[in-house]
Amino acid sequence: MTIAQLAQKAYFAPTELPPGMVPGLEATHAFDPPPLTFSSGWTRTHHSA
Repeated sequence: MTIAQLAQKAYFAPTELPPGMVPGLEATHAFDPPPLTFSSGWTRTHHSA
């Protein structure tokens, strides 16, 4: 079954879902950015030893 077919069943044919299953789809995703990097110019200018 494709995701498109699953979505179609969930939204347009809820009576075909197993008993107790709520119709609809939900997805979540968290963005995990890469570590920050700074140019050497910024580092020397703002973090002089």
